[in-house]
Amino acid sequence: MKIKLYVMIFCCLFLNTFSTTYAYRSPNNEPLPFEKLYFEYGYKSVDDAVLEFEKHFNRDIELPVMLPPIAFTHVFGQCHIDTDHKINDSLRIEYVSDNRIVAAPNHYVIEIRPATQKHKEIIRKRNVIRTYELDGGIKAIYGTMFNGRINTLVFERSGWQYWLWVNKRIENKMPADTLFEIANSIGLETKYKEKLLKLSRSTNG
Repeated sequence: MKIKLYVMIFCCLFLNTFSTTYAYRSPNNEPLPFEKLYFEYGYKSVDDAVLEFEKHFNRDIELPVMLPPIAFTHVFGQCHIDTDHKINDSLRIEYVSDNRIVAAPNHYVIEIRPATQKHKEIIRKRNVIRTYELDGGIKAIYGTMFNGRINTLVFERSGWQYWLWVNKRIENKMPADTLFEIANSIGLETKYKEKLLKLSRSTNG
């Protein structure tokens, strides 16, 4: 499990670095669309990936309402279903920037997996920086991983394990408190809908 986790992270970092640092070119040396490499690695639209994941588990997934306060040019989704061992299912939503448009290594990922298949120690104890308490008393752990290259916030909510991570090179734009605010924006849409429903019932009643 731990090896698979690091392999997935390495692939994310490699894909982002390769696609943003080097011009992805065709055999005749013509630049190809930035997104082509991601599609070749199994990424798709976020809506399609979320729908596929929800359909597999037959339940809804809540995503953050708040976006990071930095520029991205693309967002992709990837639904991974572990058909062999059924212990490594995950949904990944990846925000990236094409450096031909945005000259910055902006890279932000939302990883979601069933709590029954959670990684128990995404952040090693020695790499934990601090803990947060999210709305509803949910405990979140913030720290570094992958030899300090990634800053991540990990927590469980509604039967899912979430981890939000960013490239350490942009931690000045995406500090821990920003990830905390993003995590707390999960479920806001549902809360507001419930409040409106209660208000409507009390008004009509």
